[in-house]
Amino acid sequence: MRGLYRQLQNYLGFSGTEMRGFVIMNLALGMLIFLSWLPISYFFPDFQSQASDSLLLDSLFSRLESEYKPSNNQFETQASLLEKFPKKKQTPKNWQKFDPNQDSKEKLETLPIPSFVLHNLLKYRDKGGRIYRVKDLLKIYGMEESLYQSMKPYVSLAPLSKPLKSETLSHQAKKTKGDSLSGYDTHLPSDGFTKFDINKANVRQLKQIRGIGNVLAERIVKFRKGLGGFFDMEQLEEVYGLSPEVVGRLKDQAFLDPTLIQKISINYATVEDLAAHPYISWNLAKVLVRYRDEHGPYPKEEALSQIKALDNGKLKKLAPYLSFENAKE
Repeated sequence: MRGLYRQLQNYLGFSGTEMRGFVIMNLALGMLIFLSWLPISYFFPDFQSQASDSLLLDSLFSRLESEYKPSNNQFETQASLLEKFPKKKQTPKNWQKFDPNQDSKEKLETLPIPSFVLHNLLKYRDKGGRIYRVKDLLKIYGMEESLYQSMKPYVSLAPLSKPLKSETLSHQAKKTKGDSLSGYDTHLPSDGFTKFDINKANVRQLKQIRGIGNVLAERIVKFRKGLGGFFDMEQLEEVYGLSPEVVGRLKDQAFLDPTLIQKISINYATVEDLAAHPYISWNLAKVLVRYRDEHGPYPKEEALSQIKALDNGKLKKLAPYLSFENAKE
């Protein structure tokens, strides 16, 4: 036995202390494996299995069920409760004529106006705000364009006293020493709002449109400058961050003069000049200049259709910004 012990120690390369620890560890492991095979009742004679517990619980439940049987009238069924206390039917809310300035909160609550929008309207009234025109409802925070269009036919405004001075000034064309509006072509529609030319408007004018702040106003001016001016109001949809609702308000409250567009001389412009335009990529600019160098000046717009990199959609958008001066017919 000792010889086998020595052989195993030499085989494993253990020292005497390591070998003794190895033997003790294996003996302990073997003991644990042996004990795991013994049933738990060997160690705890009073232990009852889960199955016996389940049987005990079943018997107790059966005894309680037999001893206690409630009468038929002791508990009401769900059907009887529903008959006794029927659910209140919610009356559907429909639009009807209303005055947002004078109607009570109770009457306004009968209309299909979202609660948070109604809350903001009442808060606006409490602070002295008044709806002088139907369009003024768009001032209410949370008032979406779709909701406004739904309620618009039902708004009935009673005559009010003279508007607040601040509200009157917001709809007048104001001239200041540092920011004059002289030189701008304006139109005055019947509702009193002064329209402006989108190709001349500055940041302050653009901020008059609900939904446009400093960032969006500056972005519109920058995009317009890069284009050379707008030739179609639909181009406003290309300005990053402008929602369809805001674009709709711009179309309604502004106009444009397409004759103010700054055009690029296609027969003299360099690659850098062309590539600076938002509608012309660097590669397209090189193609345009290379074709011009090889075939001569572009005589008219139709000549650009020979360039494969310029499809009909791009050509239609780009054509208003190109001039063909000094071209040989």
